Amino acid sequence: MSKPVSDVLVIGASPAGAALFYQLARFTNLSSIRLLDASDLGRTSLADGWSSQALQYGYVDTTCTLAQARNWHRSASMVTNYALRHSDAGRMLVKCPKMAVAFGESNTQWLRARFETFKPHFPMLEWWERSDIAELEPHVVLSSEGGLRPEPMAAIGTTNQFTLVNTKALVASLLDDAINSYDKTVSLQGNTRVLHIEPHTVGYRVRTDKGDFLTRYLVGTAGLASLELAQGLGLGADLAIEPMNTVEFRAHGMVRGRVLTAYTPDTPASILSAEPDMEAPGKMRIRITEAAKDQAPSSPVALDKDILNQAQGLIPTLSLSHVSRVQPPFEPISYVLDSRTGQQLEEGITVSDDGVRFHIQSSVHVTSCLSGAYLDLCAIQEKLGCSLDDVRLKAQLMTDPRTIYRGRAA
Repeated sequence: MSKPVSDVLVIGASPAGAALFYQLARFTNLSSIRLLDASDLGRTSLADGWSSQALQYGYVDTTCTLAQARNWHRSASMVTNYALRHSDAGRMLVKCPKMAVAFGESNTQWLRARFETFKPHFPMLEWWERSDIAELEPHVVLSSEGGLRPEPMAAIGTTNQFTLVNTKALVASLLDDAINSYDKTVSLQGNTRVLHIEPHTVGYRVRTDKGDFLTRYLVGTAGLASLELAQGLGLGADLAIEPMNTVEFRAHGMVRGRVLTAYTPDTPASILSAEPDMEAPGKMRIRITEAAKDQAPSSPVALDKDILNQAQGLIPTLSLSHVSRVQPPFEPISYVLDSRTGQQLEEGITVSDDGVRFHIQSSVHVTSCLSGAYLDLCAIQEKLGCSLDDVRLKAQLMTDPRTIYRGRAA
């Protein structure tokens, strides 16, 4: 039995889905908005909520170009602007140092050139020599014997940026702000699995294990699972998902902030990162990600000598005795590729058709959640002819509340 027709139906209480749900409720005159999620509305499915992997500004993350970094920074700033307008912002965001470290002469020279290119655009970006790194992250500069590492090293980073985000708290806040809208019908429904989507005279029929739903406009934000839903409508046929090999484990805390290896032309295929574990004080999370086309582990794996040796490339003093738990990664990493050419595509692919959009990205990806939702709003406005309070949206999400009285935009 079909439910009443919604103006917009969102599939997936990911950060992208929650952000769109919030913006639809707060900044449009649409009267009926619905969100479906296969879990408990994203509140329990996100497990440990704190991660610095989820919110990225781009200028420290050495895998992106300058243009990408500028886009990432604008997008991430919308998230911080949203959080800072809440009295409990500290529940969603925390500042801690973040650095990308390069080892070896050629890698440090490459990193220096990158710093010189990025610094004029990002004044908060800092250059750190070995002595600076030692002050911020002493375990990175120490050798396994207790002395200093012999190879040249340098880092870029920041100490004055919100780098840790509680994804679960952010999603919960966005959903709560949406359902507190008083002038429209806003419906959340968890534990509802989407089985099939088909065109309908009013727009689309969404068949689920809890019945059918009709909607004038449909947006899929169910993480990488959105690709399967899109392909069911004949969209994104040339796209495919490839998981990356990821190992994540908890260990005795040896870092104060987010530390990762700089991804330089001479960097090995694996990327190492470590950060404080906000869910377990005194511990840290270490992640090793390899660009291999094998299925990522779905259950705890043994910490073998090869994995430990890789982790020691970032923290030489790490030993097996420091490791407390090896676990499936909090945020499994996959990438989207063009199945015709095998070329890897950028994070955040969107496929669309008349009255439908699907975001193909990691389910807990935070950086672009509010900026992507704004693009969705513009597409929805064009299709449905609804009004969009663009001025109020930009004032609240694109202006830093800490500088609003000085008239500066984030």
